[in-house]
Amino acid sequence: MAEEGPPSRRVNLSGGPSGNPQYGTGPERVTRAASGSPIPVTAPGAESPPTHCPRPGDSLDPYFRLSYLPAQLLDLDGAEQFKWVFETHDHWIQSADCKLLLDRIAAAEFGALWDMGHTSRVGGEDPADSLAALGDRVFYLHVKDAVYDTAHEHAMNDGWRYVPPGTGQLPIGRALQLMQGQGYEGYVMFEHEKRWHAELEEPEEIFPLFLQWFKRLAL
Repeated sequence: MAEEGPPSRRVNLSGGPSGNPQYGTGPERVTRAASGSPIPVTAPGAESPPTHCPRPGDSLDPYFRLSYLPAQLLDLDGAEQFKWVFETHDHWIQSADCKLLLDRIAAAEFGALWDMGHTSRVGGEDPADSLAALGDRVFYLHVKDAVYDTAHEHAMNDGWRYVPPGTGQLPIGRALQLMQGQGYEGYVMFEHEKRWHAELEEPEEIFPLFLQWFKRLAL
């Protein structure tokens, strides 16, 4: 399990049969890596909530729009060279929803970017329950820690605020241990959201703290 890794590659596609300007106009927008190891690629549509998207002659299917985007990607020549991921973020923080999506798109190269903080902090799930749903299709990990402190001046709308990893209340250490027990050998990305939370530590201060904490886990 490594604490650094290759960057994610974001791909813009249409939002469905009728298109969505936010995500481009079609699979021709895919940016392909010239060489090297498979790079985790985030499909933007997978960050949108499941919505009822009617299709002529079909019943309403809340997962149609979402599965439509990865299906376009996975049909492209060379798609099997990459790992395609959706992030457990925004509306995709309940493991039951994530499992339905993974069951719907059974391609071995499609999986999850598990943001452990979101499933725990926002989804209220135990890491063991989240992992039971995601199974062996976790390809990439995001970690960050937080404490619930509604009285703090920098608390977010939900009452939580970010703190250095290992000093908060999120079970990210236990989640990483579960991943190790499952045989995960991929990368762990520490997310430091100073761009959106100016009060957080400077990068040169927080990254050594992350490394110290990560090494203490002895994964």
